[in-house]
Amino acid sequence: MRKRLALLVAASGAFLLLTLAFQQGFTRYGFGGADLVPLWLGGRALLFERLSPYSAQVTLRAQEAILGQAAPGGTDQFAFAYPLVALLPVLPLVFLPFSLAQAAWMAAGFFVIIATALRQAQGWPPTVIGGWLLRAARAEPGTQSLSNAFAACSFEGVEGSRPAWAIAVIVSALAFYPSVRDLALAQFALLPFACVGATLWALEARHDRLAGAALALACAKPQMVFLIAPFTLLWAWRKRRAFVVGFLTGGAILLFVSLALWPAWVGEWLARLDEYRRYVTQLAPLSLLPEPLVWLAALTAVGGTAWLIRQTLRGARDLASAVNWLIPLTLLIAPSTSVSDQVLLLIPLMGFAASLRNGRRALFLLGVAVLPWGWFWLTQSNGHEGAAMIWPLPVATLGILICQEAFSRKPS
Repeated sequence: MRKRLALLVAASGAFLLLTLAFQQGFTRYGFGGADLVPLWLGGRALLFERLSPYSAQVTLRAQEAILGQAAPGGTDQFAFAYPLVALLPVLPLVFLPFSLAQAAWMAAGFFVIIATALRQAQGWPPTVIGGWLLRAARAEPGTQSLSNAFAACSFEGVEGSRPAWAIAVIVSALAFYPSVRDLALAQFALLPFACVGATLWALEARHDRLAGAALALACAKPQMVFLIAPFTLLWAWRKRRAFVVGFLTGGAILLFVSLALWPAWVGEWLARLDEYRRYVTQLAPLSLLPEPLVWLAALTAVGGTAWLIRQTLRGARDLASAVNWLIPLTLLIAPSTSVSDQVLLLIPLMGFAASLRNGRRALFLLGVAVLPWGWFWLTQSNGHEGAAMIWPLPVATLGILICQEAFSRKPS
């Protein structure tokens, strides 16, 4: 009990310190946070004014906060376009000034990225990550002390747990282009990313109901999990029905609370989606591929999904491995997706890194950190992200998984 309390205190202290650091060094100057603005303003309007977050009045406030004026027609309207369920995790932040709310969201995302990357690449459970955090908090300042804090953790039975590798994983994950983008913009995509990571961990730890509830919350941004959620539910119905119970219970609670806050939100959200499609014409990344690759990628996506379902339900593949495949497939065929959603790719990429030997692993982590930025600079226009940024990362991840599958089946 004392150890858990100490971990909680250490984690809370680290979160508060990082929040203040982000607030003092970044958000107080008005940098970033555009994606959080409609959520924050929508939550304040709902709680303090009993005003719909989908109303034109709240949309205009968001436009003025981001652009300083009303958005021209045919451009991004910065309107709140999520299901109202998406507001629930953000509601505690509406009591804070925006710069502090943005900093808190960034700090939470920072730790989520680190914990998920370490979990995938190092095999560390949250208790090990928390143990290092506690020891690091007690350590004297200096690199050697932090290294000793890593070494003091109990890594029995955990492969690849050397401090240098852990630091390399953290740096690579935080430097990953979608990670930087999500943190800078305070992207909502960080929440579904956290929920998918939590779902995989909870299933492995046999906390099936918790895993189901986490995946239900991830559905607040459905385009990120529209393959993962039904696939996992189908698997769980045959293997672990407690997960289905957790998903349905968690989803019912989220729906009940959101309807209690604003009973008419479903109709207003559907109307907002119709408006959203008029000014956001972004197609699935698959359609942006060079012409010869479109049909090949489409056949790969459909055939790959069917193959995964068959293998996983037969027990020839575990669920975590199947989700690694479903993530790039989802990001290739989902409509209205963005580069920010591709933070999900850290899950399969860091899982693949865990399968490599030391030298190759270091090179791969360097590639994860650097190559997406190289593509950004090749395709950017006046410092703005180019449309071609949307497809290479999921395609490359899918290619990596295909190669891994092929080599793992090759006779030794």
